[in-house]
Amino acid sequence: MLTDSFLRSASPGEYRDDGVPGLSIRCGVRKKTWYFVFRAGGRIVRKNLGSFPDVKLRDARKAARIEAGIILADPERKSMASITIDEVWERWRVDKGEAKRSALKDEQLWRIHIEPRFGGEMLAKIPKFSIEKMKAEMQGTPVAFNRARALMTTLFNYANIRLGTGCFNSPQAVEKYPETPRDVFLTSEEASSFFRELDSPRTADNARDLIYMTLHSGMRPGEVMALRWADVDMAHGVIAIPAERAKGRREMITPITRKMAEILEKRIGDDRTFVFKNRQTANTGKNKAEGHVTSFRKALLGVCRRAGVREIHPHDLRRTYGMWLLNAGASMEDVSAALHHSSITVTQKVYAKILPERLREGAEKIAQIIEKSKLNQSSGESGISSVDSRRER
Repeated sequence: MLTDSFLRSASPGEYRDDGVPGLSIRCGVRKKTWYFVFRAGGRIVRKNLGSFPDVKLRDARKAARIEAGIILADPERKSMASITIDEVWERWRVDKGEAKRSALKDEQLWRIHIEPRFGGEMLAKIPKFSIEKMKAEMQGTPVAFNRARALMTTLFNYANIRLGTGCFNSPQAVEKYPETPRDVFLTSEEASSFFRELDSPRTADNARDLIYMTLHSGMRPGEVMALRWADVDMAHGVIAIPAERAKGRREMITPITRKMAEILEKRIGDDRTFVFKNRQTANTGKNKAEGHVTSFRKALLGVCRRAGVREIHPHDLRRTYGMWLLNAGASMEDVSAALHHSSITVTQKVYAKILPERLREGAEKIAQIIEKSKLNQSSGESGISSVDSRRER
């Protein structure tokens, strides 16, 4: 990152700014000139923004953003002072939000938590106190508040950077509720009664298929629910979710197990687009899901209650898949690849908690081997000492 102090003593050459793509400074022996390269009207434009130190780094970045249309110039900026949060929401949703994988969740947060409280209010008139009041009202649903706060922070940032409103980001000034990561998974002791109830006639076919597909694939519940027939390659036995619809914008390849193949073959012909069609909303255009199932949490909780096991949420099924892989002897690298994590660090954060228990089990096995060897020695049988003696020979 460039700094004013660095530029004062910079050697001759051209330096790019990491803060604003396209912004660079050419340092000569006598003069240091700012340039901004951007695309306008289908052509590449190179704009001279002045010389350093008359134009400092901060001023050059602001000028570059104005040239690119990212923020507004001062006269237009003043006219944006009265913009409402509803207007920012609509602009952001069209510009950014509709392309997000979480578009449906964002809309739910807006409709349920943000719009009823702040709809119609000017962005500049939403103080920190109002966000703190919202936090107090939502103390029973801390995670929902954290998500709503994050969305509001995004809207304020968008208004400030893209629209140049310069409003104080009051949501960001309020601390979010601490969250305790869930480490719940289906244990081997619970599995027997869980699967017995899952296979019973009391469980709806749609819910049963969704649960089995998630457990067998390790895919995220949202990926299973939104699975398209175009993603399914039965001939090669894989599910391939393209990068534009996958988390992290990387193609996801998941092998199809025998159970998954049975479920898919049974559902062929049910819908041309989605494997799990939402019959209630498919023809109404009521949501952004375009006709696929959007939740099976209630059905999963019903299975847990009837089976007499603790509550398992849909994402816990994915966590169970990872846990069972580890217990089967898979390495952390293999689990990370199977779950399509962005890095093994993500996997370790989720599953490192179970490693001490596995290490303890391993230590107990070693202790048993040692004790057994000691007994063998006392009885004259071969043990550790005989192994050592063979190595010496």
